[in-house]
Amino acid sequence: MKPDQSNSPIVAAYHLGYVLVLTVLFLFLMLLTGKQQGLEKFEEGFFQRDHLIQNFNRLRMKVGDHVFNNVLIGKDGWMEYTGDHNLDDYQNVLNFSPQGLEAVAATIQECNQYAREHNMTFLIAVAPNKASIYPDKLPEQIQPVSDVSPVDQLNSFLRSHNIPEVLDLRPALRAGRQQGDVYYKMGTHWNEYGAYVAYETIINFLSQTYPDLDPYPAKFFRFRGNNSISRGDRELAGMLKATHLLLEPMLFSTRDLNEVYYETDFHLPITIHSFHKISWIPDSHLPSLLMYHDSFGDANLNGFLALNFSKGYYIHRNSASVFLNWPAIEQFSPNVVIYEIVERNLIWIQGEIAGCTQE
Repeated sequence: MKPDQSNSPIVAAYHLGYVLVLTVLFLFLMLLTGKQQGLEKFEEGFFQRDHLIQNFNRLRMKVGDHVFNNVLIGKDGWMEYTGDHNLDDYQNVLNFSPQGLEAVAATIQECNQYAREHNMTFLIAVAPNKASIYPDKLPEQIQPVSDVSPVDQLNSFLRSHNIPEVLDLRPALRAGRQQGDVYYKMGTHWNEYGAYVAYETIINFLSQTYPDLDPYPAKFFRFRGNNSISRGDRELAGMLKATHLLLEPMLFSTRDLNEVYYETDFHLPITIHSFHKISWIPDSHLPSLLMYHDSFGDANLNGFLALNFSKGYYIHRNSASVFLNWPAIEQFSPNVVIYEIVERNLIWIQGEIAGCTQE
């Protein structure tokens, strides 16, 4: 058997020479076409652009480079997103100011009080950063500078002022990780099993108020391991154009969930933007749901939640400034209002939920 020479200096030198030749060739083409198209348009139509990026990044990985634009490659090939202050948040560098804590707490108190007065339940659920669940996959040099995260800081303040806390999903996902991976190795989001763990935790929490809510057990979904994953689950690898990387193992549901009906881009006769989806269960007497969510809601969580609500409305958080206010909410007449937000964005929550105090 021949020894594996894929990481030998000779092979690395070959790849480097190949990339240099391509780089010189494409720079020459840029000079020829730049006058005709303009440099701004050239990048979009750059001949074999993705192929060049892929080979260049592949070479960088082979020689041990781990830091790329918006992507950090950690231990065992696990990738971490570095944009949007993601690692700053993991290291607990970004915290609430004393004034910020008071403002957020006051807003959360008002939201909960108004909801109670109108027979609704208002819940803020925090989807963890991937690094919070897989800190052992980061390089040793990246460590938190404080033991107190913004989630811990906020909940401690809320608890001390007898205000309902936000639902911290980190403990459940850390425990769920013992049964199988809950996030994608080459993505930023939880996988289908991770979304199930979040769903189970949310429904168990709400069941304290609505006894009819009971999460479906994991065996109902028949989770199985598989190496095939759908498009979009390897978005960090996609940023690197790293199509040569193998697919990753994952747990996913094999059950056909045909108990729920969906309509995408359903619009109600009120001025609402980015209204994404509505779900309903015929002849159901379960509570109804209004869900404000980010991409973690889209990443299977909404689909699981739909199984436990007679009707569900799912709206992206980006539109919160337009219609997250009680007059708009009351037109849906939900029993439960959930505001889901990823951990790294929690520091900005005040501006997003302030509208729910406006009548």
